[in-house]
Amino acid sequence: MTRILSIHMKIFVTGATGYLGGHFCEYLKNKGHEVTAFIRNPEKASLLDNNEIPYIVGNIGDVSSISEALKSKFDVVVHCAGFVSDRGPLKLFREINVEGTRNLAEAMVDTGHRRLVHVSSMAAYGDFGLGMDETYQPKRHKWFKYGLTKLESEECLIDFDLDVTILRPPHIIGVRDRTGYVPVLYHSMRKSGTWLENGKALVPVVYVGDVCDALITCLEKSETIGETYNVSSDEKITIIEIAEILHNFLGMKIPTKSWSFRYAYTLARIYEFLSVLGVKPLITRMGVMFGVKSASFSSAKLQKLGWKNTKTGAEMVTEWAIWRKEFESSKK
Repeated sequence: MTRILSIHMKIFVTGATGYLGGHFCEYLKNKGHEVTAFIRNPEKASLLDNNEIPYIVGNIGDVSSISEALKSKFDVVVHCAGFVSDRGPLKLFREINVEGTRNLAEAMVDTGHRRLVHVSSMAAYGDFGLGMDETYQPKRHKWFKYGLTKLESEECLIDFDLDVTILRPPHIIGVRDRTGYVPVLYHSMRKSGTWLENGKALVPVVYVGDVCDALITCLEKSETIGETYNVSSDEKITIIEIAEILHNFLGMKIPTKSWSFRYAYTLARIYEFLSVLGVKPLITRMGVMFGVKSASFSSAKLQKLGWKNTKTGAEMVTEWAIWRKEFESSKK
């Protein structure tokens, strides 16, 4: 039987000036929970300020900084902080995604905290396929720096005596997003008229509000301790379908050219080699994989706990496009 841990919780959230972290803090406040945010840059805390959400300024790279923030007792720690990119040195990815997670776990042990919900990523699988579930054995590619280090961040938690739940969302979509999959596609359509394999790949997506619901499900139910869950929409959408919505609402031109996977992958390898010499990559292998290989992730395990997705892929992208249009109008 499902056991509810607490109706009202005191929750500590890292990465709270990031996209998911900010949304989740706002979500918790609206649900009546007591939330404290842990942030690095107070200049990016306008959302927290507007919602009167208290925050502590610190550094995920410093155990003592985190321990100081955790002096007050919290029921749960939710780790949303991370470095998301398709480029950059592996050392940087490891410093934030792996060592940052390790530092948080060490600080939790030092301060007597046990309950941790860690936001990982579908990228931790290191591969893409259809209907992938939590039993899939991850693949490790050094060139897939984000996915590799998200997997390593999960593995480093094994070293600590903590009650851990891991969530693996795919591309998260919703209003205010300025750096995720849809805004990246939006900006690439503005700059280039080129597809990868004609834009036919299926894109795994999830609504930001549904990820917040999944997080609270994991916080409230004790049987989630020690488990890993995919949190992804059952609805499927292709890259070209996303592009058509952006075209309809924002007037973006539909690309007319297409690169093959082989050509794009080879070009990405060349650019990544030249990046060592200071050349800015036009494309990366991670970007090629996201743009070519269809993927979907089964959330059946999480759905057994009562979680469900509430929006189709088209509804998510449409909501974002309407927000983006209003955002751009407000800047004129």
